[in-house]
Amino acid sequence: MTTNTVVPTASLLAFMILAPAIPGQDDDALPIVKGYGESAWGQSLAEVQKIWPDGKAKTQGGFHVAYEIAAAASGDGPKTRRILNLIDDQLHGVVVVYELPGRPERGEDEEGFALIEALIKKKYPAESLVATGIMIRAVPRPDGSIQVSYLNVKILRAAEQAIKERQEQEAAERRGASGRAKILEALELEGTL
Repeated sequence: MTTNTVVPTASLLAFMILAPAIPGQDDDALPIVKGYGESAWGQSLAEVQKIWPDGKAKTQGGFHVAYEIAAAASGDGPKTRRILNLIDDQLHGVVVVYELPGRPERGEDEEGFALIEALIKKKYPAESLVATGIMIRAVPRPDGSIQVSYLNVKILRAAEQAIKERQEQEAAERRGASGRAKILEALELEGTL
């Protein structure tokens, strides 16, 4: 994932950990809890491509795929592009880039950012999202555009854990398949540590 298209995972996870859960929160209260637009959280790249067939997929680091859809394909006015982020073939994040009319060509669009941030707070109250695992964040960019990131932290965490467990299992199988593992065990190194 590129740093200019996604919100750093660590800061989002820190927010989710530090923010209190809302008891009795109805996870179905907001459509964003189920997915972004026509997509659903957890969908595969193939499913996403059926919804938006004109995008371009780019693999980033093996388990990460960014699927970019240009404005012509989205038909969404000031939205210039969408980047759907998948990990382990599961949709977990969407980045939408807005270029609002009258924005500065260089520097941040302070007025546009303030408007988008206020609209996000109105449409998606933070207390309604915390318990759901959905993070939404707007960021003004130095080219005058505004990036809005939607992240399903639950899917991201589960996918990262599944990848980690698979990698550990594969490493254990490789070690077990080599004859060296038995030789190393016979050394009884535990007592020397």
